[in-house]
Amino acid sequence: MIYLLVTAAFLVLLGILLLIPSVFTYKITILLVTISYVYALLGVWSFSVMHWGLALGLLLVLALLTSYLTAARLPEDLDDEVQQPGQEQPDENGH
Repeated sequence: MIYLLVTAAFLVLLGILLLIPSVFTYKITILLVTISYVYALLGVWSFSVMHWGLALGLLLVLALLTSYLTAARLPEDLDDEVQQPGQEQPDENGH
């Protein structure tokens, strides 16, 4: 039953994250949400099989690894790529 609830939460989260603007493309958003779904399933399974301390440590290591790999793939300076409100794009002549 818990696996059904995790799957339902995955589908709701995926729908919400695809509707809101993000710095990630749709493909990357789907990939990240799917990875979090797998981590949630792994967490539920590990808490039923392992000692809670070991399961928590495993999930913490996976979360840190994922955040490190995700941050390594982000552009260095998002301010150059994201236009701030009120700013206009310069035309070909730089005006």
